[in-house]
Amino acid sequence: MKILFYIFLVFYIIYVVNKFLTRFYFQKFNNSQQDVWQELMKKQRAEFEKQRKREGEIRVENLKADKTETRGKSNGGEYVDYEIVK
Repeated sequence: MKILFYIFLVFYIIYVVNKFLTRFYFQKFNNSQQDVWQELMKKQRAEFEKQRKREGEIRVENLKADKTETRGKSNGGEYVDYEIVK
C-alpha cells in the first residue's frame, strides 16, 4: 500500500511541476513570437512610409473630373483593316 502511495505522489509531483513549466515556457514562447511579429510590423510600416514619401514624386488625389468626361464618349480607338495570312 505504501508503494502505491509513493507512486501516486511521484506522479502528482511530476504533474504539478510539468503544469508550472508548461505555463512558463508557453508564456516565454508567446512573448518571443510577439516580439518577432512586432519587428515585422515595424519593417512593413517603415517600408510603406518609405514608398509613400518619395522625393520628387507627384500624386494626384482627385480624379473625378477625368471620370465624368469619359463617361459620355466612347474611346474605342480607330479601325485597323487586316489581312488573313495563310
